[in-house]
Amino acid sequence: MKVEVILDSGYIEVHATVDVDEDEIIITDLFYDGQRVQVDKMHPELERQIEEVAEDEWAMGYDES
Repeated sequence: MKVEVILDSGYIEVHATVDVDEDEIIITDLFYDGQRVQVDKMHPELERQIEEVAEDEWAMGYDES
């Protein structure tokens, strides 16, 4: 399932497209303030935050199906 994640710190806005299923979470697209950046260059803490939000979104969508 594809999940869109938006994190807004007030200083920077991060948009990520994430593929989520029961076994794995893969961040496929990443944008900082509208600029595309390489997923493998992101800070580990940002990756953790995106994965946490994506997993929560996936769980809510999974429960509704």
